[in-house]
Amino acid sequence: PPTSLLVEPSDPAAGVWCETRALVDLAEGSPALAALGGGIASLSPVAERLLGRRYAELQRTPEAFLPAPGRAIVLQRSDASSSLAPPPSSLKGEDDVGAFRQQVSERSARVREAVHAAKLRGVLDPTPATFRRRLEDELGLRPAEYLIQSGVRPSELETRVFGVAALLLVFLSAGLLGAARTGREEAERAEASTASEGAQAATAPEGPVEAT
Repeated sequence: PPTSLLVEPSDPAAGVWCETRALVDLAEGSPALAALGGGIASLSPVAERLLGRRYAELQRTPEAFLPAPGRAIVLQRSDASSSLAPPPSSLKGEDDVGAFRQQVSERSARVREAVHAAKLRGVLDPTPATFRRRLEDELGLRPAEYLIQSGVRPSELETRVFGVAALLLVFLSAGLLGAARTGREEAERAEASTASEGAQAATAPEGPVEAT
């Protein structure tokens, strides 16, 4: 299925894809870059050549574009588009210039759609083991142990269960603290009583006392 990932900014793969997105914007002449002036627009042919080289490299060594194990988290969207799935490659060799340019153009469109900075809120869930194995077997990708469900909030039932668990934890902590404090006070009283009895025994006369 289509798989979206959040990659840690410090991972080399994040830099590779950010650079690829910048090349796509240069090659396609995005309005934001066009507003910077003609000097930027003149880089478009260079960006196209670099994109071609990058996609040839992607075909030869795709593992270079994947994040290190555990450095990416799966993003689960309820509205995931099938257009994010990589289509089967019909390219037989780089000699077919027309097919290669078409593939670069198609992948550039997907990069523009899928590669961007993201600030998301959601719910963390354990990544299913079967899904992790499939990603590792088919893509050589080992994601983090948790995935994020974007835009999902805890349900009212989950919130109540969490609240009850938190209250129980507070009560248990308070009870354990009180029990520990009571035990310490009893030990201190016993120690003081023992010390007092010892002091009385030390000051008591050893022989009989004569009273007249």
